[in-house]
Amino acid sequence: MIQWIDVKCQLPDKLIPVLAWDTQRIYLCYRPIDLEYNEHWTICLESDCVCNGCTGAITHWIPL
Repeated sequence: MIQWIDVKCQLPDKLIPVLAWDTQRIYLCYRPIDLEYNEHWTICLESDCVCNGCTGAITHWIPL
């Protein structure tokens, strides 16, 4: 069973697509820059993953 990973414990590598949770929705997204804190995530809104949204409210993520 795969467990959701808390962003306080571990962040995914940059540019690797993951599923992310912000307590309301699940997103397909990635972290565009490699920082040690939960600052920016780029959200894929199109089927071809043309990304045009960012959020800093992600609380958990899971690898694809």
